[in-house]
Amino acid sequence: MRTTITSITIILGLTSPAVLGGEAIRGDLAQLQGRWSATTGAKKQVQVVMTIQGRDVSVAIKTPTGTDIQVTGELKLDESTSPRSLDWTKFTGPDEQPLPEVAAVYKVEGDTFTVCNGGFLGKRPREFKPGDGVFADVVVFRRLPSDKAAATPAPGENSSIATR
Repeated sequence: MRTTITSITIILGLTSPAVLGGEAIRGDLAQLQGRWSATTGAKKQVQVVMTIQGRDVSVAIKTPTGTDIQVTGELKLDESTSPRSLDWTKFTGPDEQPLPEVAAVYKVEGDTFTVCNGGFLGKRPREFKPGDGVFADVVVFRRLPSDKAAATPAPGENSSIATR
């Protein structure tokens, strides 16, 4: 009996949608769970690996000179806008240094997550093209292969419901 209860608990845990603050993670936020990679910078020499768990984001950056930088923060999505909007909030860099918020637009297409950032304290872009200023660029992330299963919605989950 004890084995049966343990098995049921494990199965339910594997098939239930992720939960954030007592609510199921749905929509684009559910699709974004997991690890993503991109190259960015003027010569596409900066390597970025981003992990999204719930609304929490952890980013590992490796520069062409070999410097490793870790930043963490949160993302806030608004699926009701066109294009859809994203805010990078509560980010801290090395030594817990707070970073300015960045307004962005995004789209998710299969295993591709495209973000156009407005730069530090910049205006939200209206289209997917690079802007002026630091981090005002278009970045195309690709899901890392081991995380493809993590983004599959649970049976019966409505992935079109906006999460804010």
